[in-house]
Amino acid sequence: MHCEKAFTLIEIVIAIFISALIGLIIIGSYITGNRINTNQEGVIEIQQNLRVGLQMMARDLWMAGYEISPHWSATSERSLNQINANTATPLSQRAGSDNIRIRYKVSTDGGTTPTASAVVLYYVDTSSNLRRYFNDTTVETDDIIATNISALWITYFVNTVGDTSSEWRTEPANPPSATPSSWTGITLTRSVGITLIGQSSKLNKDVTAEQVFREPHLGLDQITFPNTDPADRYTRRMASTVVELKNMNAHM
Repeated sequence: MHCEKAFTLIEIVIAIFISALIGLIIIGSYITGNRINTNQEGVIEIQQNLRVGLQMMARDLWMAGYEISPHWSATSERSLNQINANTATPLSQRAGSDNIRIRYKVSTDGGTTPTASAVVLYYVDTSSNLRRYFNDTTVETDDIIATNISALWITYFVNTVGDTSSEWRTEPANPPSATPSSWTGITLTRSVGITLIGQSSKLNKDVTAEQVFREPHLGLDQITFPNTDPADRYTRRMASTVVELKNMNAHM
């Protein structure tokens, strides 16, 4: 007769321990991989929102001043900057964000000839949506352009005619009150810098340190999200662009 040797209790315990350890490693790897994947999807979503927001704002800025009467020909036109920080807080704006008003002419009858002056206002509301308010006297809309936007920064690149100096400012230059032949020494707004900070749609518990954003080459001071509040621990990313004002040199 052959006597079969059974596993000892110690061997069984060791086998169970090794199996459990392997299981924990697999589960941990899955959780970590899933978390990384979720965070990456959040970053992609942020980048898409930022790209859409910048493209929409750039399109309207390229149109700024289009077919608007020159400032020096009408006092009423001089009092309405084609591009400016809005003087009144629009609807319900998120604290700490800028807004910008853009003005140009559009066709309201389906033709190719501009017939009305349109006002476009971009701002971030209290629900972190980048909104585009539009009014051309016949149509008035207030649409969400991009979601999950933490902040909007606007700066203005200005220079003085006849002078090589230039700088970024937080306010646009005042429109000139003289004809172009008398513009020597007049400060004009040449470009606009747009900076958007987007946030993920879901909280990220891995975000514990403060997030600091700055754009020194656009003349922007830093903005800090301390993330001390567990309800505000979002992944955030920043994107910016500079838009040349094609129609403004003759109007501002």
